[in-house]
Amino acid sequence: ANSAEEAANEMSLYKFKLVGIMTSGNDDGFVSLINSSGDVTTLSLFEELSPGVKFIGVTNDEAVFEKNGNSFLVINFNNQITESTAMAAPTSSVPTRVLFITGIPKADALLNSNGTALLIGMLLDQQVPMEWAFTGPHTIKQRLGHCDASKIAAMDEEKFVSICCEKPAIHRFPASMAKRIHQMCVILTTEYKGKGSNVWKKIENAEELRKRLRQLPGYGEEKTEIFIALLGKTFGVRPVGWKKAAGVFSDTKPRSVADIYSQASLLKVRGFKQMQRAQDVDKQDRPRR
Repeated sequence: ANSAEEAANEMSLYKFKLVGIMTSGNDDGFVSLINSSGDVTTLSLFEELSPGVKFIGVTNDEAVFEKNGNSFLVINFNNQITESTAMAAPTSSVPTRVLFITGIPKADALLNSNGTALLIGMLLDQQVPMEWAFTGPHTIKQRLGHCDASKIAAMDEEKFVSICCEKPAIHRFPASMAKRIHQMCVILTTEYKGKGSNVWKKIENAEELRKRLRQLPGYGEEKTEIFIALLGKTFGVRPVGWKKAAGVFSDTKPRSVADIYSQASLLKVRGFKQMQRAQDVDKQDRPRR
């Protein structure tokens, strides 16, 4: 037990200095740390430094770690470390908590680190179980070697559709959904430099965010509200008026993917949906017609 404690203490973030931050075109993040012995440790997004201390995000000059699922450690290049129980990040890409939905660690990591993947998962989230929908971006990455909007947009649409239709298909209606994904990637390429996260990057007004999302294929009013709630609750993207723009999905009820960040919360959302169906109301508490 003592040796385990000593090993954990040796890998404490407070034993390291920040020496490097790297991001790739797919919104993946990497951080490099060095200890007093000169040993360098490089972590990819959502990899643990030590048990319970997980690297979850970067800004230009800071790396963010989640500690035991209930607090956050932020280290900068001045080797200052701050610890808090919540992250106030109104427009950054640093998560306030981690989206947990597919049951596949790599699939969840992709959703948490790649804005294009997140938009694709949300697009697919209709008429199929949530887990299936949000695994779609991971399936696409496995088959293409990437989940890059610019590269998808450059593909022949029918070729992309055929890849999405391979079994296991990305959706119950893979052809029509693949066409929507391709169309969305064209928009992301022409208007947002090929990165999904640029749709909400540095945005200050929720109404502008709502307008941008509504221009994307498949993003109707309710899907847009859920996505704004997801950005606000999980990723700390909280422009002025975000709660109003998210509608009822900004409240504390476990209504949607915006409320899933652990196995327990996933079960709560499933239970809420079952209760709503039993009461013959939709996820916004409106009577079904």
